[in-house]
Amino acid sequence: MARRAAAEFDSLNEQIGGTDSLTLVTSFAHFELESLAHRTSRSNVVVASALQVSEAGDLATSSRIDGRRGALDDARTENGGTHRLVVLMEHCDEDGAPRIVRMCTAATQGRGLVGRVLTELAAIDVSPDGLILREVAPGVSARDVQDHTEPTLKVSPDLKEMRPA
Repeated sequence: MARRAAAEFDSLNEQIGGTDSLTLVTSFAHFELESLAHRTSRSNVVVASALQVSEAGDLATSSRIDGRRGALDDARTENGGTHRLVVLMEHCDEDGAPRIVRMCTAATQGRGLVGRVLTELAAIDVSPDGLILREVAPGVSARDVQDHTEPTLKVSPDLKEMRPA
């Protein structure tokens, strides 16, 4: 697995020009906001990180590099703004506070852009009806996820356990 991940990293590093950071964590890849795996028109999914995501799909990030085309620009403009923004982040901050919140307290970079949030605990979809818990990590219950999430989650009737890659 480690050899495969290293080979995939080299390929990704070439694809994104070797200027962006990628951290591999057990079966989980996390891309900084301005580091974008999506660089071609073959994909309609944009992957980014965030400090917070609101229940309305608002995105709060730590920084924005002016003049550089990034994930938010791609989510807003490519294919008429039809890209789906998937956020990869830790479920809670270093103090244990939820990062999935009712309203963002950090600077909001985009309103209503996020379609899915993936954390070490769960996969959560953002919908007009609220946040829908779709998958949980092995050994994690829906109650555990809710205890670490500020807004109320709706549990999908087909809630699944995440499978390692």
